[in-house]
Amino acid sequence: MRALGAGLVVLLVAGPGRAGVFGSFAECENPATIWDSALTSIASFSSFEFGNLSAKVCNGIVNKGISNCKSQTKTAAKCNDQTANSNHAIQLKQCGELATKQERSDCKSNAKSLLKGIQQANKANRASGLDACQNQFAAALLDDCVNGIP
Repeated sequence: MRALGAGLVVLLVAGPGRAGVFGSFAECENPATIWDSALTSIASFSSFEFGNLSAKVCNGIVNKGISNCKSQTKTAAKCNDQTANSNHAIQLKQCGELATKQERSDCKSNAKSLLKGIQQANKANRASGLDACQNQFAAALLDDCVNGIP
């Protein structure tokens, strides 16, 4: 049981199998980069008249695109938050099985720190993604709509 506890502490300190800053869980998108995926989707599936549209129509397309981009960014952030909370609960169940009170306490403390770090990174990624929807995404979509996609 002691080896299991040490392994959990290493996992909890090292994070969810990634080096560096948290981006997203495997089943979720990174909210900071959704804007690029949203732009690619529009370019791939909805741009058949780009380059031939009026400014008024392009402005409407950009507004709709921004709304979708923000919605998808929020959904990605929610997915990461829900996964982090679920993983935290799973970690706590395992911590409860460690041999000593001190090991259990240390394990729970490490799990809480990991969760807090992921939540902070995810919040920053969400903010960055929402900003990108309003700025980089909007500018790129307007350019594509007005000038066409090369």
